[in-house]
Amino acid sequence: MTNLKRKKNNIKTLVLITFISLFSLNIYAEETQCKTFDIKCKASKYINETKDFQNKGSKDSKKQIKGTKDQIKGIKDKVIEALPKKK
Repeated sequence: MTNLKRKKNNIKTLVLITFISLFSLNIYAEETQCKTFDIKCKASKYINETKDFQNKGSKDSKKQIKGTKDQIKGIKDKVIEALPKKK
């Protein structure tokens, strides 16, 4: 009885390991591999990486600006409430 359980566990682990290894191979399949002296490929890869980096930076800066605007509005309301009212 225990031998049957061990065989089932071995099969499960084998299937799991196979699945993980195939999944990890697919992750790296999208990466562009340029040859040593292929200037066109390297230039286009560099340009694409630069565009992606700049787009990411612009999205982050927009989020930061929006958050700062919200903070300023909140502080403005608090300051107006804290000021003594004129009589």
